[in-house]
Amino acid sequence: NVACHFFVHPTTNQVTWFGSNENLPNDDGSWSSDSCLTIPNQKKLRDLQLPFVKDVVRYAKSLGFWGFCGIDVLFDASGKGYLVDVNPRVTGSSPALMVGRLLKKEYGFDYGLFRGTGANRFHGTLEEMFQQVAEYNEANEGSSRIVIFSANPNNTTDIGNKNVVMNLGVYGHSMEECQTVLNQFAHPQRRTT
Repeated sequence: NVACHFFVHPTTNQVTWFGSNENLPNDDGSWSSDSCLTIPNQKKLRDLQLPFVKDVVRYAKSLGFWGFCGIDVLFDASGKGYLVDVNPRVTGSSPALMVGRLLKKEYGFDYGLFRGTGANRFHGTLEEMFQQVAEYNEANEGSSRIVIFSANPNNTTDIGNKNVVMNLGVYGHSMEECQTVLNQFAHPQRRTT
């Protein structure tokens, strides 16, 4: 699954391209819900999705739509693509891609992982999460960075405010490093009995 994110301009057929992300297979054969951002692959992913984007833009403009948009394309083993989802809005991965480009310029980071599913939590308070992320970023300046895109304490469980719902991105020089750090901060939701 490859998703791309772009902006359709209101008065021209111009498109501002924000980038693409992929969902990759896990070791067990299932698919990860994390959005993988690989800066060196952006041109290749853009070229794969551009024919689908052109069709979506043409149709959207015929309806009078302009603005942010994201699409998902599934590619089979032979490389044939299938448009499976059109999201005429700011997608969850759009800000993660924008930040990824900024961190590429600032630190040279080529990789990022964005975890935005509601099933993942930081097991602690909101204040603890902010403190731990700040400490991590200070200690790892230039090698990797955590970005909190949203955070909200989930007070609806027996755990109280020690179960923060969040959208989190980790950026760095390798996908493995990003995965390790992301797994330290975003965990499956704790079950209460």
